[in-house]
Amino acid sequence: MSRKRRSPVRAALVPTLAGLLFAAAGLAALADPIGLPAGFEDRLVLEGLNNPVDIVFLPSGRALVGQKSGVIYLVSGREVQYPPIRTLSVNGELDRGLQSMLLDPAFPVEPYLYVLYTRGGADLTNWVSRFELSDNPGEEGVRLSNELVLLQGLDSTGRMHSGGGLVFGPDGYLYVATGDGGFGSVLSQETDRLEGKILRITREGEPAPGNPFAGVPGYRPEIYCTGLRNPFRMAVHPGTGAMYVNDVGFTTFEEVNRVFPGANFGWPLEEGPGSSYASPLYSYDHDQPSNAITGGLFYEGSEYPVLYQGDYFFADFGHGSITRLVLDDGTGEIVSSEIFATGYATATSLRVGPDDAMYVVCVLTGEIHKIVYVGNQNRPPHATIVTSPTSGIAPITVELVAANAADPDGDSLRFTWRIDGGAPITRQSPSLFRNFTQPRTYRIDLTVDDGRGGVRAMPPYFFDANNEPPVPSITAPAPESTYAAGDVVAIAGGATDLEDGALGSAALSWTIVFHHHDHTHPFLGPITHESSGNVTIPRIGEPAPDTAYEIRLTARDSGGATRTESIFIRPRLVEVTLESDPPGLAVKLDGIPTPTPFTFVGIEGFERELRGVNGQVPEGFALPYAFRRIEGQASGPVRVRLPATTATYRALYKPFHPY
Repeated sequence: MSRKRRSPVRAALVPTLAGLLFAAAGLAALADPIGLPAGFEDRLVLEGLNNPVDIVFLPSGRALVGQKSGVIYLVSGREVQYPPIRTLSVNGELDRGLQSMLLDPAFPVEPYLYVLYTRGGADLTNWVSRFELSDNPGEEGVRLSNELVLLQGLDSTGRMHSGGGLVFGPDGYLYVATGDGGFGSVLSQETDRLEGKILRITREGEPAPGNPFAGVPGYRPEIYCTGLRNPFRMAVHPGTGAMYVNDVGFTTFEEVNRVFPGANFGWPLEEGPGSSYASPLYSYDHDQPSNAITGGLFYEGSEYPVLYQGDYFFADFGHGSITRLVLDDGTGEIVSSEIFATGYATATSLRVGPDDAMYVVCVLTGEIHKIVYVGNQNRPPHATIVTSPTSGIAPITVELVAANAADPDGDSLRFTWRIDGGAPITRQSPSLFRNFTQPRTYRIDLTVDDGRGGVRAMPPYFFDANNEPPVPSITAPAPESTYAAGDVVAIAGGATDLEDGALGSAALSWTIVFHHHDHTHPFLGPITHESSGNVTIPRIGEPAPDTAYEIRLTARDSGGATRTESIFIRPRLVEVTLESDPPGLAVKLDGIPTPTPFTFVGIEGFERELRGVNGQVPEGFALPYAFRRIEGQASGPVRVRLPATTATYRALYKPFHPY
């Protein structure tokens, strides 16, 4: 067996980490080109990160980057510093993990960093902790120490909706936006629970003085607002003190809500405009390819033209867009809205940096961008080098591609390639075929030119023509297998390689991605150094039938070449009907009032919560009716496990005499 020659590779900014993370392979190359208004330019600040979710800028000019895995890195001079300054014990399944970070606005007088994350271990709940932060430019450097838990026990049963919004209000108190804990949760309206709320607390975690429900029986004193689903980001206008919270919607609307004491934003009873509860300041529906409103900020810097100052910007995770809301200076009402930027796939956080530029954290692509204003000057184009195949054995024909090539000013582009520093090859087409005849590593350079002085040289790419990629093979489960919620799915696989032969488990990495409609959620992985294992399909979480799990196996050979195989497994579906006795009364399905009769398609084995709605008056009756039970079930609300065959659940009501 011949020994492989290792090809030179670009050093990643952050090493691959084992544990419960999720993969982003190929997303950066396949993302839509970035689009910005005239005069603005995108600049890639960091890449190769492993699922970054938030960035915090320090007074020293350095920054902290938090990853979903709980790893917090220091960034200095656009370089990630090793080792990490803190690694939190987190559970990173689906929406769990590190969610957000916040520097105390009175730093360094109040020397604290606040973090919302899903605690690992047996607890599996969301916590808010305060860490002491040093930001010394000398030998001591940056340190995080002395964790003080401010909030704990926040529900994470459904692996979804951890929330994450953290801001300090102008009153000097910490506002925490918490998620409802998962699909089907009704905790947002339960006033003795902290989930699905905005909480207002002191720096020590105590209820802040003056909270609207302090002393009210049945209410937790930390509560400031109720009725939120997944309030992922918050922002405070530095001039007026106006506070906004972005709430990720369910099937219909994404919301921007104005925060005020005692507000009930209606979830899970209502969402979107025209609510009988506190209506959103701004909302948009899912007719466009969007699914999750994420990062938000008020822009008050001096980098952008004055017409942008005071405006509110928010990102959409699925659409990759950043929307600008123009606000009235006096009333704070929305004057207009427009798409400010596109192409920022899986953006989770927007922050204003010390240079007054807007920074965009993109979790799945592993990138952090900044948006700068350059005025009327010509902006350079951009592209990414990819090859097909990614490696192989010479002689081999390879397609070199300037992927996602685009010019922000719309200029026509020319592409100049050099192989091993040889003669330039200029083309109008973004692709070029070359024959590599020698079994060695080739250096590929690309320069993109817009013909008006905008020129950008891409980082070099190295193609190994002496290394056939390995061949991974998933042996279990079978492709397109079906599952019921609660099933324990056995997973197994291996890989072979032309040069190395059979590869051991150390060469393998597994990632499982949860697909829902037209977007994805991370579920598990990468799990490394394993050839087999078991995965339990959750009984709670996303109840929609248009879901699936994609199981990906990546193999890496001794020369560094990789190849990924993936299969899908899909749910077994069942038709379920809700009825009532007497007919026509509503039933709460996962907390949402639903008129009966109602038929839906569910997933076998999935748990759905059924509750009655008291006080309804059936047509033709005079008295209101009270809920008794679901026929065949215990009295009160029940959680039913959907069977394998067609099922009907009937809510039984009885007349209620108010005297």
